[in-house]
Amino acid sequence: MNLTDHKRRVDRLLRGERNVTDLDRLFTDLRFSDSVRPTVREVGDFSAHRSERDKGIVMKRAAEMQVSARAWFAQMSGHIPTLEEAQKIAKANLKIAPDDRIMNALGMTRQQARSHFKQASKKLANGRRPKGRQEAAFNWLAGTFVWETAFSDDELMEDLTSTLIDGRALDDTDKEAFLECKAFVTLYALTVMHMSRLLLSDGSTAPLRLMIREETGTLRIKANIPVANVGNPVTCSVSVFETHLDADTHSEIRPEVADYRSEVPIEIGPNTVIVELV
Repeated sequence: MNLTDHKRRVDRLLRGERNVTDLDRLFTDLRFSDSVRPTVREVGDFSAHRSERDKGIVMKRAAEMQVSARAWFAQMSGHIPTLEEAQKIAKANLKIAPDDRIMNALGMTRQQARSHFKQASKKLANGRRPKGRQEAAFNWLAGTFVWETAFSDDELMEDLTSTLIDGRALDDTDKEAFLECKAFVTLYALTVMHMSRLLLSDGSTAPLRLMIREETGTLRIKANIPVANVGNPVTCSVSVFETHLDADTHSEIRPEVADYRSEVPIEIGPNTVIVELV
C-alpha cells in the first residue's frame, strides 16, 4: 500500500473535500492492513465484492440470527427442540445478545448464563429437570429470538480513525478534525452495502437494503433473512448496520418498509446525500 497516496486522500477529507474515489481507495486498501479493524475490513470487502458476501461480521451475525429466528418460529409452531438443537440455538444467542440484554432478561452476566445453561444441559442429558437459575438460563437462551445489529456508524468511524492513525496516514493530532467526515463515511458504507446479498451456510441468500428506522427516522441497512417455508416463505427483517443519519437530511431515497424486491441503485450525489443512480 502506498502511504503517500493514503495521506493525500486523508488530507483531502480533512480539507472538507468529499470524493467517493478517496474512500473507495482507502477502504479497499486498508482491508489488507495489519492494523485494520473489523468494521473497516467489512466495508472494504463490501466495496470490493458487492454482489454476494459469504464471510465477514455482517454475514456471521445474519447467520446467527437465522438460527435464532428459525428456532423461535419452530417452537411457536409446536416443535420442541432436541438437546442438541437447544445447544446450537443457545450458542447463537450468546453470540448475538449484548451483555445488558442478558442481564435484563436473566439477571446474570454472560458467563453466568453460559455456565447455568451448561449445567441445565447436563441435567437434561441425565434425565433430570433443571430448576431455578439453570432452568431460566436454558429456557431463555434456547427459546428466544435474539436480534442485534452487526455494527454502527460510531464503531465504523472509530475503527477507521484508529486504522488510519496506526498506518500513519492520519496524525493523532488530527483525530478530532477527521470526525467531521463521519457522515460522508457513513453514507459511503450505506451505498456499498445496499443491494448486496449475504450467502448463508444453508445456501439461502439474504438481500440487504437501505431502510429507515421508523422510531428515529435514521438510515440503516436491513437484511431479509429466510426463516422457513410453510407454503409461503417466512422471513425476518433485521438491522445489520445502524446509523445516526437523519433520513430527511441525508437521503432523497425513501425506501418502502420491508421492500426487498426493489432494486433501486443508489450513490452519493454531488450535494453529499444519497440519490438514485440514473
